[in-house]
Amino acid sequence: MKLKMLLKTFNNSFNSFMKIFIFSLTFLLISCNEKTINYTELNDANSPVKSSIFNVSNTKTFQDLPSLGSLSKLYFGTEKGTENLYSLIKFNIFSGFLPPLSVNDMLTESVVVDSALIFFQTTETYDSDYALSLFSINHNSNDVFSSDSTNYYNLSNYIDHEENATFLKNISLENIEPDETGFATLNFLFKDQDLDFLLDNFFDTNVYPSLTLMLKTEEGLSDLFTVESHNSSNAPKMKVWFKTIENEEVVLDTFATFFSNSDITIFKPEEISNIDQNSISLSSVTGLKSIVEFDLSSLNQLSK
Repeated sequence: MKLKMLLKTFNNSFNSFMKIFIFSLTFLLISCNEKTINYTELNDANSPVKSSIFNVSNTKTFQDLPSLGSLSKLYFGTEKGTENLYSLIKFNIFSGFLPPLSVNDMLTESVVVDSALIFFQTTETYDSDYALSLFSINHNSNDVFSSDSTNYYNLSNYIDHEENATFLKNISLENIEPDETGFATLNFLFKDQDLDFLLDNFFDTNVYPSLTLMLKTEEGLSDLFTVESHNSSNAPKMKVWFKTIENEEVVLDTFATFFSNSDITIFKPEEISNIDQNSISLSSVTGLKSIVEFDLSSLNQLSK
């Protein structure tokens, strides 16, 4: 008996729902205008469709450059008038494995560093006579990625990285070709005197706390060339092979890996001309944006 009453109640509710649904659908179909408004109707005095024209009162084209700090690539060379000057790469002070070691630990008397390898990876197939150079940023600030240090080169207040850089080493960009993994590795190997110079000018964070490298190609590189940034799984890294000495005996012979934690490409944008400023811009790479202002003062005068 209860089951029959439940079924009867359900059927009544369902029938009521269907009546409301059909009525709503019919009302919607009747209300919709299926006819597309043609442009000619806007100029037809007898047409029920009315239009109004609002004049442009002001326009402005300006340069709003993109921030490159979140991309998976670091850029070199020139692209559509924008010159990629160099890239900055900051490393962690501690190694990525346990027990954690700092770069300052490599300077203690009980540690003998055998060699160091700073390497970058690229997906590019490249063959050029140009060289890729590595510098250490010897600035007394521990953060050269602050608001005063920017890839917006049209700002006047920034750290002059090139004036605060010490040359470390360069490598050739000849015969760069990815292997079966899809990547080619660009190795900067430091041994002997080169290693001593690196330890003095990069590892000593008490004197130079930024722990930041500058990667730069020679001037005149017209082709675009990229390496993987810290946002990539193939980010820049530094391996240091060392020995720990106690009582004139080697107690540990191993290596530590230091990972990059931030980087950015510093570029010089293409200068915008008077033609760019007076025209609405649809472009790529140049970073131009346009604002158009309309005079809406006649809007209140329109008939409703």
